[in-house]
Amino acid sequence: MKVRNALHLGVPALVIAAAMTSPALAAAAQDSPEAESSARVGGIKEIVVTAQKRAERVNDIGMSIQAIGSDDLTKLGVIDTADLSKITPGFTAAYGTIYTIRGIGFLDTSLAGSPTVSSYVDQVPLPYSILTLGPSLDLERVEVLKGPQGILFGNNATGGAINFIAAKPTDDFSVGAKISYGRFDSLDAEGFISGPISDNVGFRVAVRRQSMDDWQKGYTTPLTSGQRDVWIGRAMLEFEPTETFSALLSIYGWKDKSDTPVGQFFGVEPLNPTNGVDPRIIAYPLAPHNPRAADRSVCVNNSIFNEPFNQIPEPFGYSPDRPTTAENCTSLARDNTFYQFSLRMELELSPDIKLTSLSSYERFDRNQPVEGDGIIYQNYEAQSEGYIDVLYQELRLSGEFGNGGNWIVGANYERDKTFDSFLATFSGSSSTPALGINLGPTMTQNRQTTDTYAVFGNVQVPLSDQITVYGGLRYTSVKKDYIGCGYDGGDGTWAATSKLIQDLLADIYGYTPAGVDVGPFGCATTGPAPTYNPLPAGFPDELNEDNVSFRAGIDFAGSGYAALRQR
Repeated sequence: MKVRNALHLGVPALVIAAAMTSPALAAAAQDSPEAESSARVGGIKEIVVTAQKRAERVNDIGMSIQAIGSDDLTKLGVIDTADLSKITPGFTAAYGTIYTIRGIGFLDTSLAGSPTVSSYVDQVPLPYSILTLGPSLDLERVEVLKGPQGILFGNNATGGAINFIAAKPTDDFSVGAKISYGRFDSLDAEGFISGPISDNVGFRVAVRRQSMDDWQKGYTTPLTSGQRDVWIGRAMLEFEPTETFSALLSIYGWKDKSDTPVGQFFGVEPLNPTNGVDPRIIAYPLAPHNPRAADRSVCVNNSIFNEPFNQIPEPFGYSPDRPTTAENCTSLARDNTFYQFSLRMELELSPDIKLTSLSSYERFDRNQPVEGDGIIYQNYEAQSEGYIDVLYQELRLSGEFGNGGNWIVGANYERDKTFDSFLATFSGSSSTPALGINLGPTMTQNRQTTDTYAVFGNVQVPLSDQITVYGGLRYTSVKKDYIGCGYDGGDGTWAATSKLIQDLLADIYGYTPAGVDVGPFGCATTGPAPTYNPLPAGFPDELNEDNVSFRAGIDFAGSGYAALRQR
């Protein structure tokens, strides 16, 4: 087994750290992750990265790469993926999990929304941004690759890729811990234990706990929000029975019961001018210029069977007896869980050729309330539920030739299944239809199955000590099946509204068929002409795509001059 880590101590703002030490551990510490992933040349530290799925010195790669070691991540307060914006120029994060590099991004908060910046843990993909909450646990380093990475990392990497390199089992027994404490009683505690089980089997277990009290506070109400409650864990088992074969099994997961952040109220925009706006909302004070100031309802509606509250008065006049709170609803705390099983196997077929297999299964479950209006009244709220299933397999061959040349060819397959559901409540919103209908909750749902196949190859040929030419090619085929609808929430109001819309469209365009009232829980999305009737089982669709991406270029003394194409 290779010695990768022997001792891990951090010193953030206020730290209590503990580690077991011995002469053997002190000697092993010289072969820490930094020692394995870097060397000193003339007193200058050389960083080794795996940006091209092989170990290379960062200065020998003709692309923009930022590699951040574990100690630097701790010192700079990087506790999750979004915090990389603190230390990576050109990297931004919106809504916590929507990542952009150099302005390339796609703002989509749905579970099945494909990112433009992909994330990986030890080259195993986290294909959806919502899965990237906890990879910062017990790392050797993080590599941020800027610019298109579609040849080796595949689709959804137009803006770049983020690769988290986890710390691996060690030959010698070692433990470490770091604890930081800060404002709002924030706690970030992390620890690991690592060592050998036998001569050819090693293990590593790491756990991280993140917690914080409420940091948001109401400006017209004593209600607060913003607490953080996260557990993250990883267990690894490494098996090296021979010098030519190794296997690494990793079990990783997290549980998030933090509050969903509350937005700030900054203005009113009527969505249906025929309705007018609730006078209480028109008169509501805007949020002060303070990032902590955010009003909210006492809880978030999560069922059509809960007693209505904060609804717009009928018929659009102020009524002082309307309730402003309810007991039969949920707090802002989400209940999201994720786990991943991955297996990496490597077999040296010859001194110059290696076969690598990456297998993984991932499961994410979401139960997340959203307080979407930033006021005490129920203007817009949502209860988001759903899941993601991911099955991934990659096989690749890599090798070296000549004086520093290298090549890689491979194929991968991924099957994703997603289910996304939003129970949205608009009780005080001006989007409520006219004609006397007080719109109750609606439930938007969709299911998607995505199959992705790809083959790829890359080669680098040195022409001299300073000049290297390279080229890469990838073919990707994606098949996506979809079914979804905007369903009635269960009280029949959205179904009745849909019938009115159908009748109105038929009247405008001269069609005679009457609208259909699908009733409570029915699919009430307006369908195509001439009837505009909904489809009872929802609206199915499919998308089949394939493309070829390639790159070619020249590296001169570590600086890349390349002709690139990435779709």
